[in-house]
Amino acid sequence: AGNVVATIPTAPGSELRLSFRHSIYRTTVEEVFDVRGDGLQTARLLYAEPRLVEFYGYEAAVYEKGWWVVTPERRSFRALDLRTSPDAFMQISLDSRPIPLKEVVEPGGAVSVAVASCTGENDGR
Repeated sequence: AGNVVATIPTAPGSELRLSFRHSIYRTTVEEVFDVRGDGLQTARLLYAEPRLVEFYGYEAAVYEKGWWVVTPERRSFRALDLRTSPDAFMQISLDSRPIPLKEVVEPGGAVSVAVASCTGENDGR
């Protein structure tokens, strides 16, 4: 409904991760973004299974610490507009602080994750 449900202080150079269970293969996917002053930029994609690399159309991935890692073309986003579902177990993590989206929005609900300047007295808190 356009309401701010959470404000989390951060700074450019931080890392935001979006984690969810893939709806077809039922394994975990993580999308990693760099926080920038003007929004978010793709950094890495991590897949629990190599078949997800192919599913998303990537030709190659590197196996690192239990993940199949792809470095995609860098794309910038002002916001990530997400739709939750009860079985996706979607969460975001900001600098390793996990935030399960089921605690922020009802299942099936929409949420937008955005970076905004927090200049002023409260410094974003």
